[in-house]
Amino acid sequence: MRSTIFSLFRGNFSWSACILFICILVQHGHAEESATPLSGIKTTSPVINDNLTGELRRLNATLSKGIAPRDNAVVILVKLFGTDVFEPALKKDSLDMLGIESVSAQSTRFQYVADYVKEHAENEAQAANLATQIQIGLVELANHPWQRSDNAAFADYLTENKEALDLFVAASELPKYYAPLLCSDTPSRLISASLAVEFRLKFVYRCLIARALLRVKEKDVDGAFRDLLACHRMARLLAAGSPFDVSIVKAHVIEAMTCQAETGLIESGILSGSQAQQLLKLLLELPDITAPEVAADMGERAIIQQEIELLQTDRESVVGFFEHGGKDSSSEVEAFQNAKIQWDLAKKRADEIQDGVVQALSMHDKPRQQLEQFQKLNDQYEQWLKGDEEPVAKEKPDAEDKPAPKFEEVFRSDPEGTSRWIGEAIAYSLRTNCWQRKLTHSRGQNRKAMVLIGLALVVYRSQHETYPTALSELTPEILAEVPLDMFSHEPFQYTRDGSKQARLTSWGANQANDAGKAYNDDQTLQFP
Repeated sequence: MRSTIFSLFRGNFSWSACILFICILVQHGHAEESATPLSGIKTTSPVINDNLTGELRRLNATLSKGIAPRDNAVVILVKLFGTDVFEPALKKDSLDMLGIESVSAQSTRFQYVADYVKEHAENEAQAANLATQIQIGLVELANHPWQRSDNAAFADYLTENKEALDLFVAASELPKYYAPLLCSDTPSRLISASLAVEFRLKFVYRCLIARALLRVKEKDVDGAFRDLLACHRMARLLAAGSPFDVSIVKAHVIEAMTCQAETGLIESGILSGSQAQQLLKLLLELPDITAPEVAADMGERAIIQQEIELLQTDRESVVGFFEHGGKDSSSEVEAFQNAKIQWDLAKKRADEIQDGVVQALSMHDKPRQQLEQFQKLNDQYEQWLKGDEEPVAKEKPDAEDKPAPKFEEVFRSDPEGTSRWIGEAIAYSLRTNCWQRKLTHSRGQNRKAMVLIGLALVVYRSQHETYPTALSELTPEILAEVPLDMFSHEPFQYTRDGSKQARLTSWGANQANDAGKAYNDDQTLQFP
């Protein structure tokens, strides 16, 4: 660029040279603009629509507070997927809440298989074969190093999406993730919120993981690690920014796929000691994925509170509340809507139940007491199902032909107790499966721990030409401390076969060898 400027003033100045210089400047400007993740996006201050009220507004306001569009990974993802990622009825409000005025039609877009095949295949047979090769690549080449000759069609597809995948990496480097929680139903319910953006993540991160493993074979280790780290970071952004269990589960799936790829790298023996140390350092800097009690305390509590809100204003919600066995509940619905229910008591009682769930999920460092708390919560629920705490149970009929008391009668006899029971009914009907949450979180922690230990073992072998006799030998030079198995809360099982082979194992939740069983919860890492 500097030599071009000098050439214009060496005495041979001409208008054609000037025009050429201006064109070069314009092209240079476009090149720099295209390198900016936010280029092509016109942003403004995010605004929540006035029609959004109650718990739905409160939760969106809490999650989006202080997040500027330039810091929000979802803004970049909308550019990547296009604004049609949102349902038509939710598109305008979603963009307003993200602070997006417009996205240029020329912006980088991720090209899905159908569009790619349509553009590159000359006939139906070729299209079918190309689509099949790409799908095979997604399934078979996202868990071990591979090279272009293994699946050229898939490698070409990844090359076509290079800029889009780089944009995903850039999005992962932003500090926040906020996607508007909206629903096209009337009334809008958090429990039915559209999670359209995170739904699109799965295909993209699988492509990015596959690209990382291809880059390793192509000697672009730094690029490979950057892609893998992007997947780890996006998992953490999603779990921290979307307060629902379903989102945290998706985050764990991203993490699991990424750890599986890293396990494949370790087991392939392709990593040098210095490369393993480099990746180990990067992974150690990552925070843990958001714990399950956060979703229980924020997202699920908001859902419960909103369902109680809707009982106050929406007749169909009341009808659903009383539906049982196809019987006519119109009189009960009428009595419910006319009753002066103490809604603050209903919400308080629901909160008390949810407090117990949050407390139980938070007891990570007390596994035995945590399991006892899970059982206690389950016993309370079973007791409630039997009707021991239900107000109508106080007047159980002595005979089958004696009708059960109507809601109006029960409420009149105990308005406070009935109000609390409404909160119980909603909280228990939406109750959390604590045990499943714990398993998901513990498996996730184990996956990362095994990758960390695996990389440390590769480093150790590169330094000593043999694997250690015990995992404790990895400290303190390589690891400050060796992570424990989150199921046994003891060291992972480690065995060494001579000096050249080793195996790391977790026996899972049941602490038993599940080889050959239909459900195998074991996790292993085999070292060459």
